[in-house]
Amino acid sequence: KKERTNLNKTYDYYGASGIIDKVDKYLFDKPLLLIGEDGANLLTRSKPIAFIAKGKYWVNNHAHVIDFDENFVLKEYIMSYINSISLVKYVTGAAQPKMSQEKMNNIPIPLPPIEEQNEIVNIQEILLNKIDSLTDIDTTLKGDEEDE
Repeated sequence: KKERTNLNKTYDYYGASGIIDKVDKYLFDKPLLLIGEDGANLLTRSKPIAFIAKGKYWVNNHAHVIDFDENFVLKEYIMSYINSISLVKYVTGAAQPKMSQEKMNNIPIPLPPIEEQNEIVNIQEILLNKIDSLTDIDTTLKGDEEDE
């Protein structure tokens, strides 16, 4: 962290739970799936474990970097699946939870045909947008109640 302090803040710098800083160089310039490797978030799930990095960016050693042949597997489908399951049996360490590459590779993932993966991702996106809309309405209504 100290070394990053004086860098030009140009490119996203990803860690186990998403963007944690910006740096002056990048390692990747294509969308890739990142899965957190360590930290309490593996168990507490206060943030997503899996996320897609886009643009030019750097990934530190606290996230697994995964690429797919998009003709067979959608990053969004795997991201959604990983974020929806318990990872407890794939995590080791009590003080500092960690999911090694070996443990991560042992997570069974049901893999329907690409068309079905697309359909699952699209339906989920529609539902999540509806949830966001309802949350916005609820927040607005609560704000109106406080004004009364």
